[in-house]
Amino acid sequence: MAILLWEEGKEPIAGALMAQKLLQGMKQKTEDTELQEKISSLEEYFSKTAVGLLNECYLAEETRAQMLLVRELTNWGESTVLQMAVQADNKYFISHSCCQTLLNNIWMGRLSLDNGIFRILFCVVLPPFLFLLIKYRTEEKLKMHENRIKGEKQKRMDSYNADVQQYGDTDPNNVELNSIHSEEELGLPNDKGYVAFGEPDKKQDSDNVYDFDFRRGGRKLSWWQKIAFFFNAPLVTFIYNCISYIAFLSLFSFILLTNFYPSISNAEIVLIIWVFTLFVEEIRQVVGDESSNWALKWANYIHDPWNVVDVITITLFIIGITLRFINNADCFEWARIVLALDLMLFFFRILHIFSVQKHLGPKLVMIGRMMIDLISFVVILAVFIMAYGLASQAILYPNAKLEPQLIQDVLRKAYWQMYGELFLEEIEGQIDCSSDSMFYSNGTLPRCVANNWVVPILLGFYIMVTNILLFNLLIAMFSYTFNTVQENTDLHWRTQLYFLISEYYRRPPLAPPLIMFSHIYLLIKSIFNKCCNKRRRFQGSFKMKFEGFEEKQLVLWENMLSDDYIRQQKSQEMESVPNQVKETKKQLDDLTSQIEGAAETGSDPALGTGIKISTELEQRLNYMEKQMEVTFSALEWLVKMTAEKNGISPPKLENLKEKKLQVEEQKHQRSLEEKEKMQKLFVEQIKLNVKSRTNPYPTKDGSVISRCNVPDDKVPWTVSFDEYKPTEFTAPEVLEEPYWADPNLLAYQPQKRPRLNFNNYDTVYRISRKSYIREYKITEDLFPRNPIGRTGMIGRGRLGRWGPNHSADPVVTRWAKNDQGQHLLNEDGKPILEFASIQRQDSGAYALPGGMLDPGQPVHKALQAEFREEALGSLVEGQSAQRTAIENKLARLFGKGVEVYRGYVDDSRNTDNAWLETLAVNYHDEDGTIIDHFKLRAGDTVQTASWQQCSSSVELHASHIQILQKVTEIHQAAF
Repeated sequence: MAILLWEEGKEPIAGALMAQKLLQGMKQKTEDTELQEKISSLEEYFSKTAVGLLNECYLAEETRAQMLLVRELTNWGESTVLQMAVQADNKYFISHSCCQTLLNNIWMGRLSLDNGIFRILFCVVLPPFLFLLIKYRTEEKLKMHENRIKGEKQKRMDSYNADVQQYGDTDPNNVELNSIHSEEELGLPNDKGYVAFGEPDKKQDSDNVYDFDFRRGGRKLSWWQKIAFFFNAPLVTFIYNCISYIAFLSLFSFILLTNFYPSISNAEIVLIIWVFTLFVEEIRQVVGDESSNWALKWANYIHDPWNVVDVITITLFIIGITLRFINNADCFEWARIVLALDLMLFFFRILHIFSVQKHLGPKLVMIGRMMIDLISFVVILAVFIMAYGLASQAILYPNAKLEPQLIQDVLRKAYWQMYGELFLEEIEGQIDCSSDSMFYSNGTLPRCVANNWVVPILLGFYIMVTNILLFNLLIAMFSYTFNTVQENTDLHWRTQLYFLISEYYRRPPLAPPLIMFSHIYLLIKSIFNKCCNKRRRFQGSFKMKFEGFEEKQLVLWENMLSDDYIRQQKSQEMESVPNQVKETKKQLDDLTSQIEGAAETGSDPALGTGIKISTELEQRLNYMEKQMEVTFSALEWLVKMTAEKNGISPPKLENLKEKKLQVEEQKHQRSLEEKEKMQKLFVEQIKLNVKSRTNPYPTKDGSVISRCNVPDDKVPWTVSFDEYKPTEFTAPEVLEEPYWADPNLLAYQPQKRPRLNFNNYDTVYRISRKSYIREYKITEDLFPRNPIGRTGMIGRGRLGRWGPNHSADPVVTRWAKNDQGQHLLNEDGKPILEFASIQRQDSGAYALPGGMLDPGQPVHKALQAEFREEALGSLVEGQSAQRTAIENKLARLFGKGVEVYRGYVDDSRNTDNAWLETLAVNYHDEDGTIIDHFKLRAGDTVQTASWQQCSSSVELHASHIQILQKVTEIHQAAF
């Protein structure tokens, strides 16, 4: 219903993002796991749809697509599509090229993108050089337009010369008039500097003179406009703020290190004013938020962790300065300590500058995630510290006085001993000490320990637990967080970049402490607007108001592309081979149900209706059918005898038994034909590389990589395809060359490429490069070629090996039973099989347990390992007795496997140079003594693990449905 309402609504991109945000809220409100999975699936659908629609608009027209991102949406609370994507945390949307291009344009302001960072830095240090070195976007547009005018004039003159040569001389004045007229149509610069096309009105240009606007054409810039455009660019504002902040830290450090005395100095006065301007800037950020009430303004402000740091640093500075002005030596010393801690936090704040750097920005995300891990770890660690600290203190120094020093003694040794400061001399009693309370209470001698052998033993266990167990646990947590963020480095960095650009776009151009003049100007302007009852509108490069014909055209264009996109997606879904198989199976099931329903109800199948009859009535109808057969035989005898008596040939009557047998035979034949049709579709799917040509390619980070389009008739290599230009792609995680991946041959010159032992066992990498199908060909560039045909992509994609990537798929089955232990049968009386299935984390699709073969790993070991890892999970990690019983049962199960399939897998990850091949083995528990009572548990690499009934209607990953069909044929089970 949600998808139907969205398809019928307007502003589809905004609608999809709002649906995603609502679904996120709904998922947090429920604890039902199944409902959460359904909501997550629908949320993912709307997320991908929003990205797909944006991509469709961006490919159609780049400028209009960017206008859609910043158009003020009156139907959605005057928000914009870009703001809605940020609220929905759709990182893939924000990371799209359209959004990034828009953000780059806003980041540069009116400056040209051709300006290098070193040129801008040079002009920041020496501003007069900006007139010579800096290029401006508006002047580039004007120059491009003038070049276009010259080209049009040259074409007209060439046409005129050709007419003169053909028809004789014409009036040159007419030519000149035509040329001038054409220039006016095309839009030469007018007296105000604007070109005629796209010229904004005066009011709009004066209000948004420093914003990036798509609708403006080229214009000539005066010297003061060049200065204004340069210093109002967010990038330049960011650079000046960085310089200002470094100067602020230098001043603060100088005061605390060398010039902090009871009498206040001029440097301290400058520092106080400087921090005051920072405080006013934070107030401006809260007041300047677009939210309608103060609660939302404050919530949006606090949502940024760096704003929380700003609040803490300014608060500490106020406390330190307050203590500094109290005429007391202790207060002054405490002021020094508070300000020193505050300086440390101010230095931490400089990390925010690194967000703009592509390699350092994601590291800040990692630090933030690791801080969350560290907090949870510290809670666990505190239990061990308190337990050991209290026990050791009670053993070493019994009956101590209850005073604050006691708490310090309990925690001090336990904490520092984790880092190697063991205090062995003290706890073993090897120092000068006294057991007399008169001496150790007044501090003359330290107190002697009461016991010097228990605590050292306890310390050994404590160090082993904390240093070996807990710290390695922390390292593992950090490694997992690092790998998670590293996989989506670009997504996190581009999202961070949005917040940074948004912050410095809204900042005044002057850096602290000069920013106070901007604050005074904004305060006067705000008071003036309030006195004149002018409504405050948030307009600029991040939000633009389109009205009238321009807005209607933009909305109509978006809706047209949305309809085309939806129609294209539905068409691709309907034309896909899996969907055709599903539709064929549905028609077959409907036909079977109709025939069986007619038999049960005693009605005509053509009518499709009837009344369910009782058992007694069914017996009576069977009796009547037999009586009819007897009556028919008697009538047939009478007709025959009468015909012989009269000397004529008897009429041929229809045989009811033969007709019934014919109907049964026709029903059986139709069933065989439908089954054969499905089998042909399965085989055709593999022959045509249907899933191996899936678009877009399923990348791990969600980036859009499109294959070259390959028609069905061009898949075989034997068919010529001169226009074939496959996309080259190898995933970043493969290029890092982990243990399961080959070297990147594309990075070498052909003559310098490492030689891999294709079509043989590779002793170097300890893997088999033989294909299960046949010997595959090697191209002239020494690359293996997919034995089935073209896929539209070269390289390895997400696969690690060049050539065949061997995997193992264990098919573990048992008979489906009811609560009484009886076998379940389908409508045809065939028993039903159940198989162990898992749900993949990458695509969410259900599949058979399985995975790639590790180097040197035998296939039968891989089959067992994959089933244990993915389908059993922690089931084999219990107590020793339970684990032994499970292992014994698994040994019995894996001792009687039957090979089901050995060959090519039509997988969406396949390429022309790398493809999947699998060996599927069926492990069946016939009598139910092994795995009847196994409750599957999902391993760490899958979402869920469960038993499912074998059926052709089950949607499985890759070619697993074909493997499942072969298993049912072996056991003569229902499918």
